[in-house]
Amino acid sequence: MLERIYQLLYNKLDRITTDSRSLKEGDIFLALKGNSFDGNEFVEQALIKKAEFVIADKTTFQDNRIFVVPNSYIFLIDLAKHHRKKLQTKV
Repeated sequence: MLERIYQLLYNKLDRITTDSRSLKEGDIFLALKGNSFDGNEFVEQALIKKAEFVIADKTTFQDNRIFVVPNSYIFLIDLAKHHRKKLQTKV
């Protein structure tokens, strides 16, 4: 699943946001959880603002733009590792 999502997001990796307030049409919204917020609560707002894709680990919404992953934070880490591996850069 990671590779599939990566291919969809590849040309927009610089347009991933975790703040639905700053989301612009066509951005990718990544719903992260923090100590005082849960990004999953803003999935609907991201869809209304015409996010191209939403990555969440908990949602009641059904939309073909939403990818539900077990843990959004871990997914972000895995996505970054995958991207770095694809670029074959030294770290």
